[in-house]
Amino acid sequence: MSFTGWLELLRELSRLSGSLEFFDFDAPPLGGLLVNIDGYEASSSKLPWMSWSDWGWKAVVASMSDVVASGGKPVAVLYSVGAPSRDVVVEVARGVGDACRWANARVLKADTNRSRLDAWIDVAVAGVTLKPISRSGARPGDLLVQVGLLGYGLVASTALRGLIDIRGYPESHGVHEEATDKPRGGP
Repeated sequence: MSFTGWLELLRELSRLSGSLEFFDFDAPPLGGLLVNIDGYEASSSKLPWMSWSDWGWKAVVASMSDVVASGGKPVAVLYSVGAPSRDVVVEVARGVGDACRWANARVLKADTNRSRLDAWIDVAVAGVTLKPISRSGARPGDLLVQVGLLGYGLVASTALRGLIDIRGYPESHGVHEEATDKPRGGP
């Protein structure tokens, strides 16, 4: 499906579910609150060198990024994880906790499920803002700042589908360990 087709589908789903008024926000506002939810399955989002803890970290920070992109500060996280074993759930929880401590956010609720075929995680983030920013909020003369690399999700998806060779990349002993040493205060 083309990007335009995907966008049209998302707009139609928003219309059908009654959320079209919030379509233009990465994290829709409700008063001074911003909310976002994202979900991932391991087979299409966990890179081969990532630990389960890294994957939990990535899922939380990715969901937080939508709150930040909408002008907010993440303050609370709720998540649900499905996995084939207790060990996987424990490691994912470790990554979720590390990401939340790094961002000075609290985990309000966790839920676990057994998933025999593929591990998955859904992460909901609540943030606060005085002025929500929509996707169409930029005006001529506004400053746009990009921090970090663009397209990491695309690279991950491409690698997991076997369309690029990642065998030359070094394995990590915890991708997010470096980030946990950063000053606290948010992503």
